[in-house]
Amino acid sequence: MSEENFVKQGERKNGKNRWRKKECLRFNADCLTKSPSERLTDKIVKPRKSSKHLHVSTEQTLIVRKQVDPETTKYFSEIANLFEGTTVDLDDRSAICGNALEETRGKELELATDYIISHTLQTLLEGCDIDHLCGFLQSCAKEFHQIAMDKSGSHVVETALRSLAVHIQDEGAYSVIGSTLNKICQTALRLLAGEDQELMHAIPILLGCSEKNIAKGKFIEASMVQDILATLKDTAYSHLMEVILEVAPETLYNEILTKVFKNSLFEISCDHCGSFVVQALVSSARCQDQIELFWEELGSKFKELLGIGRAGVVASLLAASQKLHTHENKCCQALAAAVYSESEPPSCILPRILFLENYFSCEDESNWSWGKGDKMHVLGCLMLQTVFRYPSEFIQPFVTSITSLEADHVLEVANDAGGGRVIEAFLSSNASIKQKRRLIVKLRGYFGELSLHPSSSFTVEKCFSASNASLQEAIASELLDVRTALSKTKQGPYILRKLEIDGFATRPDQWRLRQTSKQSAYKEFFDAFGSSDTKSSGSNSIFGESSSGTRHSKSLKTMKKMKKDVEQCLAYSNAPSLGSQLPVIDSSITRFDMSKRGHEKANKIVRESVELDLDNNGMRIGNQKRKRMETDATGNSAAASKTTENARDKKNRRKENGSISSLKKLKK
Repeated sequence: MSEENFVKQGERKNGKNRWRKKECLRFNADCLTKSPSERLTDKIVKPRKSSKHLHVSTEQTLIVRKQVDPETTKYFSEIANLFEGTTVDLDDRSAICGNALEETRGKELELATDYIISHTLQTLLEGCDIDHLCGFLQSCAKEFHQIAMDKSGSHVVETALRSLAVHIQDEGAYSVIGSTLNKICQTALRLLAGEDQELMHAIPILLGCSEKNIAKGKFIEASMVQDILATLKDTAYSHLMEVILEVAPETLYNEILTKVFKNSLFEISCDHCGSFVVQALVSSARCQDQIELFWEELGSKFKELLGIGRAGVVASLLAASQKLHTHENKCCQALAAAVYSESEPPSCILPRILFLENYFSCEDESNWSWGKGDKMHVLGCLMLQTVFRYPSEFIQPFVTSITSLEADHVLEVANDAGGGRVIEAFLSSNASIKQKRRLIVKLRGYFGELSLHPSSSFTVEKCFSASNASLQEAIASELLDVRTALSKTKQGPYILRKLEIDGFATRPDQWRLRQTSKQSAYKEFFDAFGSSDTKSSGSNSIFGESSSGTRHSKSLKTMKKMKKDVEQCLAYSNAPSLGSQLPVIDSSITRFDMSKRGHEKANKIVRESVELDLDNNGMRIGNQKRKRMETDATGNSAAASKTTENARDKKNRRKENGSISSLKKLKK
């Protein structure tokens, strides 16, 4: 662009001579997949007139932006005056524009939508080099749609894209331009999630499909497949493909899977960028048939994938299998077989997965041993968390392995953020209560230390919930010893209140009775309203604490909600006053086919448990007050009205007595 044009741009007065183009540049997806010499020239395409393409949700139009601070306003005002008042050398102009754009980092939305500063931004975007231009667009990618919809911001977006078009034939700028456009497209696609009609049009264009084929309902042709596969090795395009797979409508997703990825999954997974695309593909699976396709190509390759550092692919397949409840047993067997042989004891499975990278980088894997202080593998921890969500009959080798850990190793796992979540997942699994307590006792003497750390405090809470009376008392005693230090931490007040440590310190006998009362109430609810699947699991887990072992996820959610209501009701035992109404179980979450009598039974169990707690605390409820509570809970209007009448009679008698005494005083 010539110096004369820059000067003319600078001479435009703020707020005047705004101009709009009726035509806009459109960047064809072919430009991202072909070499610069093969790219088509820029096309001028008229905007769509259909109102459906102009749809903007109400949420998107409500933009609350910060006001530009005075110092920033003054800075950009000086920049504007510099360009308007003098003729700046072309090289100096580029440097000034680049430096000024760096000052916009983190404030792009406020500046681009400011009526006055947006003019200055346009000048800067026209005068800067390609690196600063792309840097600005990438930095504001998340707010790009908000800027584009703003009256002033839309001019900034238009100027930025036009400036980008000037450099699009520059072969050296191809990579950064492609990366920038892909990042903008990712944001746009995520905003269209759920808008299937729009996505069915936009995604094929991004993949390079011709509009003629799109109009006929044909999307991916055989001749396109190799070109698409080749682009998956490019960092920018692979990011775009990940988003495409996440938001693609089911029919389009299935076509991409069967025409592009089928028979090439392992090969793509071996590539660094391609492996992330496969993870997105597997994570977005919609049905069991698709998991079957993934298993056929990747199920026998777990060890190879873990060995070359592609644990993310394995982790995504494990998670998808658990989500869609298929191939769970096969996935467990394949993961275990990837880290140990039948001649080795199962106890080595969990340590090797926890330290996945160290294990596979060892020259002699059979002689690998637990290294103290080694960092646990993030994806290894995630895979184990997923495994413990599987039904208990599939995970016995993993259960045996975690319960076989030495006490110092269990402590090291609990102190690690990822390892602690593995222990929590095991304690929430459908493993037997005896197996869980076998692990918990190995942490005895360290619960106070663990509670002082934010991540491991959750592990302490899980251990308490899965413990029997003696273990719960041991945990409470250890937390009492560090109560002062624990109360000063961020998580301290919560865990002290949750485990009722203050109550344990002042009235240990009543604390024990309260814990017994809670367990008794949980057990009664479980026996009365627990699902048949959960009852038959043999895990002794209460109210769906297990996150697996059943195909009825709705039933588990219902049981967990019921448990929450029970806890809320039992919490009244610690309150100084009950008031006039005892809380009742929400009828909307009681068992799906629960009758009125069943609902009343549930409330009766809670009411009796609360009254027992109150008696144990020395807060005995008198017969008259208890009758009043029962009257409110059952809605007995007759008894309520009788109580009201008695109160009214007493009030009238007090008035009469007062009148008689007043007359006696007057006579005297």
